[in-house]
Amino acid sequence: MHIHIFQDIVYPWCRIGIASLLGALQEWQAEEVTLHYHAFTIDPYLPNEGVPFRATMERLLGRKEQVGKALEYVTAMGQEIGLHFCFDQIKIRAHPDQLILS
Repeated sequence: MHIHIFQDIVYPWCRIGIASLLGALQEWQAEEVTLHYHAFTIDPYLPNEGVPFRATMERLLGRKEQVGKALEYVTAMGQEIGLHFCFDQIKIRAHPDQLILS
């Protein structure tokens, strides 16, 4: 079986989905699985220099309280499958082309 995964590496739901898939595939016995990863950008209009994270999230979600609730929910969902998100440390919502990953 071939599975094509389209992901934005800075989007936490993509990371949660992939981690969940990988966990499910550990139990898969039916046939061999080949994963094909494809990158895309959820927000292709994000400037190369990025944008302020909190202000952008507030604009998208409407209120500061909604941002807090949304980030708490994503953090909890990630923790359930072993991912640790540190949204409090994010200052700039970066363009994926500008990321340096180690």
